[in-house]
Amino acid sequence: MFQGKTLGPRPELVKEFLDKTGNKFYMYQSDRFLEFAAEHFKQDVKPEIVDEVRDLRMHDLKKHKVKFEQIQKIELLGMRGQELRERLAGAKVRFDRITALINEDRQMLTELAPGEEKDETLRRLGKYRSEVKVINDEMKIINDELDEVIKELRMAQVFLQVNKQREE
Repeated sequence: MFQGKTLGPRPELVKEFLDKTGNKFYMYQSDRFLEFAAEHFKQDVKPEIVDEVRDLRMHDLKKHKVKFEQIQKIELLGMRGQELRERLAGAKVRFDRITALINEDRQMLTELAPGEEKDETLRRLGKYRSEVKVINDEMKIINDELDEVIKELRMAQVFLQVNKQREE
């Protein structure tokens, strides 16, 4: 089983089997093997036995599928978390840039002589403050989403650990 799919025997092992025995290699699901063996050896196999073996195989397939889906979920959550961290880093860069502009304009205001025009600088400061608020709101939303991703990631990891312990 790989990513929820039945593969086959490794080709080099099939070749080795052929080289050493001179026979072809056949691989069957256990329930199909019982049916073919019964037919080949002209033996009766109770249908309930074949059904029980098939049910066990299907149970194993479902278990592997659930495990595979959880692993996929963890991978997707990891990618989403990385995307959110990158967005957060970008927002922080914008925040730092605007904060630097605010500090420059504040410094400029203190250096203006009495009576010099301050309106343009004050207008820019108002605009920067609005941008800072938007960025802070964006960062809060990203952080909340990142917290949610981390929570889901932990739950998926715990799910896998619990299932692993059950298997042992």
